Amino acid sequence: ASAILRSISKDDKVKRIVKIRRFKILGITLIDVQRRNALTPENVQRYFNRLFEAINEYNVHLCNLYNMDKAGFQVGIIRSTTIIAHISALQVYTNNPEGRESITVIECINAAEGVIDPFLIMLGKVFLGKHFNNNLPPNTLLTLSET
Repeated sequence: ASAILRSISKDDKVKRIVKIRRFKILGITLIDVQRRNALTPENVQRYFNRLFEAINEYNVHLCNLYNMDKAGFQVGIIRSTTIIAHISALQVYTNNPEGRESITVIECINAAEGVIDPFLIMLGKVFLGKHFNNNLPPNTLLTLSET
């Protein structure tokens, strides 16, 4: 199946076939195997039940309730892969290859709509010149991690 997927281009003929056959074109989202296996409706519901219980128990105010979004970017991984999936598929996952250098971006907003500047975590012990030759937004925070 993967050989077939690699040979399909995004031309008009493919788009017409996808439409007629009740399929759609989706991008692939990389996800760790353990995380994918844990994402069941029961686990998600259990998580939010515990979250709301804790918010109520500890009287957490909106300005102290944050949503953090961590996105990892792997150096050398092409993320523009396209696949054809059945029309009922919401998203498609593939295993995340190991042993690649990653850059982690953390974005954070609180429930009262306050925003914290983006935070980038890169692999290394010392900053290199390439870390500063970029088009990052002002006030972006940079740090290094050895792991």
